[in-house]
Amino acid sequence: DRLQAQADLAIPTLVLCTRVDSFGRYEPIDPPRFVAGKENQAIIYCELQNFSSQIKGDKKEWQTDITQQAVLYMESGEQVW
Repeated sequence: DRLQAQADLAIPTLVLCTRVDSFGRYEPIDPPRFVAGKENQAIIYCELQNFSSQIKGDKKEWQTDITQQAVLYMESGEQVW
C-alpha cells in the first residue's frame, strides 16, 4: 500500500456509457460510435489507480483532488468536441 502511492497514476478503465449505477456497474455504449449531426448523450466512466489522498482539516476527512479533460475525435483523428 505504501508503494502504491508512489506509483504513476493509472486509468485501467475508461468507458463511454449510457448509464452508471455505481463503481464497476455501468452500461457501455457498444460500439462507441455516434451519428454525425444527431444529439448523443454519454457518460464518461473512469476508474483510477495509484492516486493519493490527504487528510483535510480538523474533521479528519480524506480529500483527493482530481481534474479531467475530455476530447472527442473522429476516426480520422480530427478533434470534433
